[in-house]
Amino acid sequence: MSHATRADHAPQPSVRRVAFDAARHCLTGCAIGEVLGMVIGSAIGLSNAATLALGALTVVLAACAADASTTSTRS
Repeated sequence: MSHATRADHAPQPSVRRVAFDAARHCLTGCAIGEVLGMVIGSAIGLSNAATLALGALTVVLAACAADASTTSTRS
């Protein structure tokens, strides 16, 4: 196999691209989590403090979901 046909020498993404992807991932997880937490907490009649705690929990869960979705698109 010649050097030109090796698949392991694919171009790497730029630092700016990696930073943009990381920021998008983070902001997506936070936005989804905050909205879901507030909607669910309000819908089931939780207090303000409990709704905020639920929002924090859903941020973590949404970040995991965002990580799973962005990881599955990378190859």
